Amino acid sequence: MKTFARLRGLAAAATILTVAGAGALAPPALAAGPSITIIRPGDDQQLPTESFAVEALASMSDGVLVGKIKVSVVPLDANSPQAPANGEFTANERAEQRVTFPVTVDYNGHYKALVTATGRDNRPPLLEDRELENRTATRDFFVVAPPAPPSNVRPVIDKESRAVTLSWNANTEKDLLFYVVQRAKGDGPFSPLGKTDGPGDTSIIDPSTAEAAGEYRYQVVAVRKGATSGEGVNSDPSPVATASVPGPPAPATTVPGGTTGGTTPGGGTTAGSTPSNATGTTLSPNSPGALKRSGTLDLSGFSSMKNQARRSAPGSQAPDTGFTETLPFGSTNTTRLVGEDEQAAPPSGPEEEGEVRELGAEDASNDRQQSAAFLAAGLLATVLLMHLLWIKGEVAREPLEAVPPELAPE
Repeated sequence: MKTFARLRGLAAAATILTVAGAGALAPPALAAGPSITIIRPGDDQQLPTESFAVEALASMSDGVLVGKIKVSVVPLDANSPQAPANGEFTANERAEQRVTFPVTVDYNGHYKALVTATGRDNRPPLLEDRELENRTATRDFFVVAPPAPPSNVRPVIDKESRAVTLSWNANTEKDLLFYVVQRAKGDGPFSPLGKTDGPGDTSIIDPSTAEAAGEYRYQVVAVRKGATSGEGVNSDPSPVATASVPGPPAPATTVPGGTTGGTTPGGGTTAGSTPSNATGTTLSPNSPGALKRSGTLDLSGFSSMKNQARRSAPGSQAPDTGFTETLPFGSTNTTRLVGEDEQAAPPSGPEEEGEVRELGAEDASNDRQQSAAFLAAGLLATVLLMHLLWIKGEVAREPLEAVPPELAPE
């Protein structure tokens, strides 16, 4: 009985030793890999500059960082011309490491930052050939850097039409959309004059200055792409450029000596010289308020301004075809031409003296007949007069001789 109890105790001890030995020979469990925290930029943050830095912290709870810590910034906008930016740092083989990757992009929009690190947990030397653990952290953000204010804004006044041509230097931003021109008269507030069709247009024509003399102030705002395709971001206004528009010239008067002349009230001054790259785009006022400082804006609010600019651009009106059959001649009543966008009202009764009516084809035909009759009568009278003058000259040159008696009539 004692022998059996002793054998059972030895068996239990052997079991304990076997389990303990198996536990000692088992490989340690791998750590969960490095932990990565992207410190900046923030989640969905809008960065107001093209140059920024991606900062991240990688750490191991029970191990060290090895290999390379890689940082990438990639654009998320479809068909973005921006190339990805990549950088890498050698791991310090410690439990924690902070990295900072400076980046400069050329285009505003949606971006993603990716940070990848490799870790190795603490283990016996014989097991160092085990597979290492990688981890990647991501962060979405936006770049909405405003463009630089346009420079070298210069107005030039046309001496005949008194219209102002405004030009400026082109901006260098690669995703520039257009320019907004703002105008103020005298000391009044600025309001939008209009916008250009694209980034390549660096001049406009303001024909409204011909209607009223005075001092006009201009400033230009650049607009580039914003965080999304429907948003833009504008610059601060350019330095103010001033143009003093003169009034219309006085009627010419005859002075002794046979010379004529006139005076132009209110002299005009301009800044700069006539621009060589003027595009001749005529712009019109529109509803969006004046842009006073840089910031984001809704691009849909400028679509109507673009259409107005196109309608009022030089060359958009129908060319003058010269003679027209609806010239107001040959009518005893007051007449006017009916415009393309007007409809002539049908006559409601007999025409009264001095009434305004449409000049039609029948009136024009009568005018031509009367004009032809006057012209024919004038030509006939001229021919008769010239013939009489010729006969008179012949008689004066050769006097008539007396008729002989034998030839005289009885």
